[in-house]
Order: sequence, then C-alpha cells, then structure tokens
Amino acid sequence: MGGYIFDETNAGVPFVNVYVKNLGMGTITDGEGKYFLRFTDPGVYEIVFSSVGYENQEIKVIFKGNEDQSKNIWLKTDQNELDEIIVNSKRRDPAYEIIANAIDHKNKWLKQFESSTCDVYIKAKEVISEKEQKRREKEAENTIKEIETSLEEDVFDAEKKKNDAAINKIASSMNMAEIQMKRHFQYPNQIKEIREGYKKLGNTYGLFFTHTSESEFNFYDNLMSLPTLNELPVVSPLHFTSVLTYKFKLEETTFVNERMLFKIKVTPRKSGNASWEGYIWILDKSYSIMQVDLSLDKGGLLIYNDFNVKQEYEFNKDSILLLTRQEFDYSSKGGKSVFTGNTIAKYKNYEINPEFEKRFFKNEVAVTTQDAYDKDTSYWSQIRPEPLSIEEQNFQRVRQYFHLPK
Repeated sequence: MGGYIFDETNAGVPFVNVYVKNLGMGTITDGEGKYFLRFTDPGVYEIVFSSVGYENQEIKVIFKGNEDQSKNIWLKTDQNELDEIIVNSKRRDPAYEIIANAIDHKNKWLKQFESSTCDVYIKAKEVISEKEQKRREKEAENTIKEIETSLEEDVFDAEKKKNDAAINKIASSMNMAEIQMKRHFQYPNQIKEIREGYKKLGNTYGLFFTHTSESEFNFYDNLMSLPTLNELPVVSPLHFTSVLTYKFKLEETTFVNERMLFKIKVTPRKSGNASWEGYIWILDKSYSIMQVDLSLDKGGLLIYNDFNVKQEYEFNKDSILLLTRQEFDYSSKGGKSVFTGNTIAKYKNYEINPEFEKRFFKNEVAVTTQDAYDKDTSYWSQIRPEPLSIEEQNFQRVRQYFHLPK
C-alpha cells in the first residue's frame, strides 16, 4: 500500500518516518511526500507517521492482500515545538522575526499580476577547468615540439600548425551562447519565448538556463521543484515552517531609499539535500525579497558538484516587485568533461497584464525568429547589457574569425 502525506496547506511533506509497529519496519517519504509499504500477509497493521515539527499520527489499516490499496495522510503542525523554536530563536537573533514577517507577506508577492511580457538577455557559458586546460596546453606544446624537431617539416607548414594549435587552445577553452528574447507569461505557469537573437559557439548542449522555463527559482513557494537540477524539491527559506529547517542570523542592515534592508544568513539545521545555504535580503515594511545568494548541497544535485543562484529584484512605478537579474554558477562532478559554468539572465521593459489572443500559448514554449541566427556583431554590442570579459571576447573572435564549426 502507499499514498501521500500532506501538511495543512496540502503540500507534500518530505522525509516523514513511516513505521509499522507490528513488523518493526518502515520507510520514509520522498521529496513529494509519497510513501510505499509492502505487506506480504493480510491483517491489521498499526502505522505511525512522524516528522520533526509535526504531531505524530497513528492509524490502523486492514490489508486484504490488494497491493493497490492507498491511504493519504494529513499531518498537523506541532504548535508546541514550533512555538518553542520561534521563542528561542527570537531570543537569539532578530532575523527570525524578519523572516516570520516575510512569510506573512509572501502571498502578496507570490501573485502580483495575471500576465507579463518582458525582454530577456541570456549569456550562458561553460569554461573548461584549469586542470583540463593545462592538459590540453601540454598536448599543444608537445605537438609544437614535434613540429620544431622534425627535419622534414616544411617551414610554412610548421608555422601553420603552430598557429592552429594556439587557435585551438582558445577555441576549445569554453562553450557559449547568447540569447535575446521576448518572454510572455500567463499565470500560473504558461510561458512562451520568442527568440529574436541567438548565437551559439561551441557545444552548447550542457549549458544551464538557456530557456527561462528550464527551472523556476521562486522563493515564495514553500517547496521548490527543480527536477532538472536537484533530486528532491528544496525547502524555501520562506516556507511557513522554515524555522524547523533553517537557522537565521541578521548579518547586516543597510538603507535603501530611507528603508532598512536586512541581509540574513541562511544555514540548514542539519546537512541534507533539500535545503539552501547562503544569504537572503529582505526589505523592511514590505518584507519583500530584494536579493538572494543561495547554494545547494552537492549531495542532492543530479549532475553538478555545486550550484549557486543569485537574484535581484526592483519595484516598478506601480510598486510591483519584478525580477531584474539572475545569475547561476555551477561546476561538473567530474568525468571526461570537467568545467565550471556561469549563466546571466537580465530582464527589462516589463509590460504588466497584457492581453494575449486565444491559443497564444500552444505546445511551443520557445520560438526562434527566422533571422535570429543572422544577427551581426553590432546588434549584440547594442543589446548586450553587460560587456564581455577579455576571455569571452577572445573566444568569440577566434571562433567567428576562423569560421570554426558552431
């Protein structure tokens, strides 16, 4: 038999202990709150459901030998334990009260509008690790030495091969893509991207976040589902019982337009694969998120060794809080392809609550215009919100000038 375990808001509760008293065995729920028990003999079984922060619940089930039996459970928050943590936390640090206020206000920021349109620029790249680059440099040096010591080598041919080796060193140092798009959104989760400019250099298959629909980093959600990134949904620092998962500490207070901005350190209470660690910035009075700088533990990451997300928000003239910048840093776990990755996404020119024609959001999430691949250097120079680094400039110059395959 099996089923789901929910909290009082109908959200699945991960890592619940499910214990069968008669048999002295049990299991735990997965990241979505799902559990499964295998009984071999018919009978009456006593099952206890327990989790930190929730009241224990005990039930009896009659198993008739039907493997398709299901039973969903709703747990109640253990108010005594929750109050004790909150009281003790408040005595230690004012960050807990700030986080509590942010949780109370989050419904306001979770759904501010029904639809939006904005311009998005994305620059995604992977840089070959220093160790891998040194290995490739060693190979190139050996090739050059072989050329220089060969008596039969034509001098012009030798010079060409040396130049080719130097060019290959730069051309193979990274993979990169630049994208300019118009992003259309309809609540709750409909997205359509129209790519107006698209440039890819090298192998861009493994680049993270070349689509804005790839992962939704909404810290106002209780549980953040990131199926392409982490094996389990991640508990937000603004989960309504986040004090059971995290410790908070007020690190710094600054002023923005005469309002206090609180920088709060977020630390998991215990190591795990479903929690963030880093910093979150909360604005006084509105108790809105203005910045985040948070990382995931490598234990839960599917293909990366580490992962960090940074976000920045701004208010528009109608006091609507808008995402203006995201940055992702990550590195591979190893294997043949060892690299570090970085993606920057910038959002601007928002239009709030536009009306879309019927069937505007079809099965196509991303549409690329006919001339998107033909944009020249002047186009990218004009729309690019942040200049390329020296390394990025050299990389693009080499791949484009020598017409290397994309």
